[in-house]
Amino acid sequence: SVEINNAVSGIKVDLTNKIQTAINSSVGRKLVINRGLYGCSFGGANGLSLDIPSNITIEFEQGAKIEAMPHNATIYQMMRVWDRENVTIIDANIDCRKDLNSATSGEFGMGIDVRGGSNINLIRPITNNCFGDGIYWGLFGTTSTKDGYVLRHKAKGCRRQGFSLVSANGLVIDSPIW
Repeated sequence: SVEINNAVSGIKVDLTNKIQTAINSSVGRKLVINRGLYGCSFGGANGLSLDIPSNITIEFEQGAKIEAMPHNATIYQMMRVWDRENVTIIDANIDCRKDLNSATSGEFGMGIDVRGGSNINLIRPITNNCFGDGIYWGLFGTTSTKDGYVLRHKAKGCRRQGFSLVSANGLVIDSPIW
């Protein structure tokens, strides 16, 4: 496994690029995000923060958390899983910090955004304070995500819903708290 462990106290340092580099180098392996608070920013196309590739497992240690930096994004995805296969994210702890968002319109700020692909598993994710949904599960073009599993998702403080299910083919959602 690969580990990322340069967390800082508070969210004064933007570690988006460092985390994305660790994610990209962990394809085919497991990435462990060590205990600590990690600041992430929204940029690029559609307010992307972290783009999750196929064939990866990402596990957050207890006490590891990703928080948004101050922003004004009306559209964003803290973790984007679009048209991917064989992705497992375990114990993600994401706070999109809608209180740090200076935008006044929009409702498409997602904690985890899943669209298309297959075999996407989210185990005990926490997605709080999103400008839109904690988890958005929808279409990639016209293709539904096939064979997904979401276990014990927790979401609070989101402007829309804890979870929006738009399209799926074989999705199990087990014991959520929204």
